[in-house]
Amino acid sequence: MALTPGGFAKRYSALLALAVVQIVLVALAPSNGGNLSSGALGGSNVGTVTNGTGAGPGTTAGGTASGSAVGGGTGSGVGGQRAGGVSGSTAGGKPGVQTGSATGGAAGSTAGGGGAAQVPALANDAGCVNGRQAGPTYYMPPCAPTYRPDPQATMQGVTPTQIHFVYYVAQANAEVNAILSAENLAASTQNLCQAAQAFTAELNKRYELYGRTFVSMDGPGANSGSAAGGSCHFPFFQGNCSLTPPDIPCFQAEADTIAKMGPAFEIGGTYPQFFFRLAQDHVITAGGSSGAENIPEAYYDQLAPYYYNVFPGGSQTVQQLGEFYCKKLVGKPVQFAGQGASDVIPITGSPPTRKLGIIYPSNNGDVVIKTVADQLVQIVSGCGAQGTQEYSYASDITTAQSQSTTTVAAIKQAGVTTVVCLCDPIAPVFLTNTLDQQGYHPELLIPGSGLLDYDVLGQLYNKNEMRYAFGPSELADAVPFADSDAVKAWQDAGNAGQPDQTENLYWAYFSLLGTAFQLAGPDPTLANIRAGMSSSSGYGGVPTQALINFLNPFPWTGIKDFREVFFCPTATSQINGQPGAYQPAFGGHRFQLGQLSAGDSEMFPNGVCA
Repeated sequence: MALTPGGFAKRYSALLALAVVQIVLVALAPSNGGNLSSGALGGSNVGTVTNGTGAGPGTTAGGTASGSAVGGGTGSGVGGQRAGGVSGSTAGGKPGVQTGSATGGAAGSTAGGGGAAQVPALANDAGCVNGRQAGPTYYMPPCAPTYRPDPQATMQGVTPTQIHFVYYVAQANAEVNAILSAENLAASTQNLCQAAQAFTAELNKRYELYGRTFVSMDGPGANSGSAAGGSCHFPFFQGNCSLTPPDIPCFQAEADTIAKMGPAFEIGGTYPQFFFRLAQDHVITAGGSSGAENIPEAYYDQLAPYYYNVFPGGSQTVQQLGEFYCKKLVGKPVQFAGQGASDVIPITGSPPTRKLGIIYPSNNGDVVIKTVADQLVQIVSGCGAQGTQEYSYASDITTAQSQSTTTVAAIKQAGVTTVVCLCDPIAPVFLTNTLDQQGYHPELLIPGSGLLDYDVLGQLYNKNEMRYAFGPSELADAVPFADSDAVKAWQDAGNAGQPDQTENLYWAYFSLLGTAFQLAGPDPTLANIRAGMSSSSGYGGVPTQALINFLNPFPWTGIKDFREVFFCPTATSQINGQPGAYQPAFGGHRFQLGQLSAGDSEMFPNGVCA
């Protein structure tokens, strides 16, 4: 069956969507959620999505990057001062404008028509630090000069003075909030409104927008965020669709409503179908952490250049996971599992050879995440793994316990020693408790997606099972919340104290929004956004900063590397000071695909934690 967004889950219940909507965590601290300085959006527009090409309305947008040319002038000095001329070719008589970094040659935009005389740029020295825009995150983009602009209305949602965007907040769910509140992970609508107000102000303060400012749009009628945010009246789009059970047609209708509002960009959201519909409506959208990370790369290709994400997609996730399994675990006796008369490792005799079990959500015949699970089976089978099993579950919180009981019984019957859950963040609450209740403690191989590698979520899961959890992690080494990007942005925008402790993920998407339009230059278009985001290989790749870029082979998603971690239930988390933390192996060193060495890992150097 061909992969198409339109064929994705028609009823994809509360767990996955709420993971996307409500698990807005401190996971990116300090800087993973920072501004993305490089990348590429897709090459073809999407009308009706079929084999990655556009058909129907809007087939003229997208295409290859155009409208900018690197070169011209030379740069020297500190903090954005430049020596040498600004150059730039023109089309239709509009002056070329400088878009280069503070330490290199200027670049010239070729967009426009207008015929005004060329005006020199003014270096924004006060806004530059070591050649990058001053701001709250490590990922601030290359410093752009301040312009005497002649801005135009260049694309939907962009006027000569404003860039209109939509911030979407989904309806909360009491059942999931009850679980999340135990770790202070549930935010109120007023909290989210206040953070959106602060983050928008921070974008306008710190990013070069060439004479424009970001303006958040208010939803119409019952979708008015300014009316829903309590004492906060900042405009945003308040979603009103049921999450339990999920009302997918309602989410798609809200996406259509947003598209009719005419924004240049949308951030925040819910189920994957919400993002798919926005992209099909020709609105650039960015969002979908947690379970939405497990979407295959083919979906991003088909929806290009309208849909991208900070986090890796499913194809990258399983390639990382497969490399780890093939180089570290395959064909070896199980090592990090429970021992007992009916447990994974027998009391006497040799431990069994590892046997992998893959758990994934499948709702009403969904094939999307199963496709990713099948890709993992193919990868590990290619390196010699035998007997790999797949287990699906329906994302339904009302039947989660009974489903977990059935799944765990099947895992025990098959002799699975190592379990990977391509799950939303709530499903492991039921899975790990049931494993412990049935006295079976397999290795829990974390996939490095869905934020399952986040300390505070790990603290929600059963400690007797989590002591055997390890694997690749997309997140960087943790720091206290007070030192995280969301807090820095909140305070730099003029606020006292701290935002609620769910805001680092949302800041990631706000900062992506700011970077996309700064790097697009004075004439933002789909092509110029794409060209700007693909202008370098990115920043990061060290223990406290993930490598983020938007380059091939995964041009629509940001994080491009991972570390190895293991969970220790008794270790104190740097994030919240509570017991339960992922410990980095190899000093937190980060690996890109293909960089892992074969042989034993540094997992559990002192044995599993008590």
